[in-house]
Amino acid sequence: MTTRVSANNWRILFHVGVDPDSDEGHGVHVRRLTEALERRGHRVWVVGTSVHGRQSWDRSGPELTRVSLSSVPKLGWVLTQIRGSRVLEDLVRRVEPDLLLARSDVLSFAPLIARVRLPLVVESNASVAGHLRGRSGPRAALARSVERRLLERAAVVGCVTPELIECHRENHGLDGARFGVVPNGAPVPPSLDPVARRQLREAGGVGPDDFLVAYAGTASRHVEFRWVLQAVESVPQSRLWVIGDGPDANHWRGWGERSPARDRVRFLGPLPEAEAARRLQAAECVVAPYRQEVLSAIAGDPMKVVFGMACGRFVLASGVFRDPPLEKIGAGQVVPSDPAAWRRSLEELVRRWKEDGSPAADWPWSGPSPGPEWVRNHRTWDHTAACWEKLISRVTND
Repeated sequence: MTTRVSANNWRILFHVGVDPDSDEGHGVHVRRLTEALERRGHRVWVVGTSVHGRQSWDRSGPELTRVSLSSVPKLGWVLTQIRGSRVLEDLVRRVEPDLLLARSDVLSFAPLIARVRLPLVVESNASVAGHLRGRSGPRAALARSVERRLLERAAVVGCVTPELIECHRENHGLDGARFGVVPNGAPVPPSLDPVARRQLREAGGVGPDDFLVAYAGTASRHVEFRWVLQAVESVPQSRLWVIGDGPDANHWRGWGERSPARDRVRFLGPLPEAEAARRLQAAECVVAPYRQEVLSAIAGDPMKVVFGMACGRFVLASGVFRDPPLEKIGAGQVVPSDPAAWRRSLEELVRRWKEDGSPAADWPWSGPSPGPEWVRNHRTWDHTAACWEKLISRVTND
């Protein structure tokens, strides 16, 4: 898809409850969406939090203000949101934006208390109420309330999946007329040449007869990492690379260290998107293990699936929705949400790989992978920005 410059050039104030300089998925999402909107002719000011302290985003592009996290016990996040609301008010006076775009993040309520008179557009990437299903207490109640109030106040809401719209209607009793589907995007990286692929594998201790499995994403309780680890344990010829960080990263490393396959498992930590793409391309397959009920509850759009396709790798995924159509286009396989099914699927993949002669690249296709071309045609960040333009036009009357 060729980037088109929009005929309607909006000035967008974008509030996010994450650190846009982070190499984790949400930070990358914010950067790529913002850059795509600016390529299409819009002007974007981003207000986020400062967690890691890095300054990696190209400052020649969108203007970024990071609100430092308060260290006051128990009240720290509340004070941070109050600071964020003041930043929003100052920016509205200074740059006179056309609208306020706000991500629906847990306890990210600065847009609700900021004294600004702007159309509110909400970006919803997963159901907060679904994330907190089964949890009680004041913090969980406040998070559900923040999500509901943001959605109620929004002029329009962009949701990453149709299923997420249904989640919001069910959890909050909201009319679906103001909602629209805005799927996540992904970049299609340059192809990794065979020499660079071999060098990356060798540097990571992966030999020519090893079947490399890769995971790239957040380490969280929503991902069934142990299913993949147990499958690797049962297939001696397989190795596993884990890219990313998150709240459960230490648990994952502990399981890996205690695993009988510990010598075949490497935790690479968070990597810049381009470096993560190179390592995914060095693998035979990319994995996205979810329980069916988990994605049904949060109704998210796992970026790791689309990114794996963009990298030209065969994707094994469970618990995912029909879009992207992995099996329909031959870019991957949907695995039942069960550890035994993951073991059988990996065993079968390795068997096929060996029968095909353990090729060093483009496996399991005789030609180019269908994944990158499908992403180019359907799921770039430019596609995402175009979907936002259609939705925002409802508010601006353009």
